[in-house]
Amino acid sequence: MIIDHPDFGPRIEALVGELERGTQAEIVVVVARASGSYQDVRLATAGVVAMTTLFAVVYSPFDVHPLNLPLFMLALGALSWWLSGRFPASIRALTRRTRREAQVLEAARATFVEEAVHGTRERTGVLVYVSELEGRAALVRDLGLDGKVAGSAWNGLDLSLQRLDQLELLLGQVGAILAEHLPASDDNPNEIPNAPVVRS
Repeated sequence: MIIDHPDFGPRIEALVGELERGTQAEIVVVVARASGSYQDVRLATAGVVAMTTLFAVVYSPFDVHPLNLPLFMLALGALSWWLSGRFPASIRALTRRTRREAQVLEAARATFVEEAVHGTRERTGVLVYVSELEGRAALVRDLGLDGKVAGSAWNGLDLSLQRLDQLELLLGQVGAILAEHLPASDDNPNEIPNAPVVRS
């Protein structure tokens, strides 16, 4: 996990500061536990487990009192619902990649506004949003970057990540693109704090 890494904050803050010295752009890093609740997936999983319990008990060679059957179904269904929320890998296994990517992108666009990444004087902010449950990142760029960095420049970035070193690699690639197309000038203030924002 990224957020729980003991060196997460200091390492990302130092890296963003280093990268911004080479570009006029502002890099904002936000890491969230999840971008969607996936309650429908968790409830569907609980329902399947409950029904499986029903069939298992009905066709079991062991005698089970009929009044105990609803308790078994409820208990195992609730347990599966809880476990699916505790282990992100289970949600990733039970959902389509397109849904997870859409959830992350939607949350990233909302975060771009909430964190005022658009508030730089030249509109050159770029949000690197990472969602741990989905194991995915999304980039949201401000309008000032569109005229200076071709859209194709971002196409080679791997946005699938689950570890801190993968995030650092992605940030390094983003920084290199920005430094190439929008190098630092003499007037290069730090307009947004470099420390990563954590959303639980």
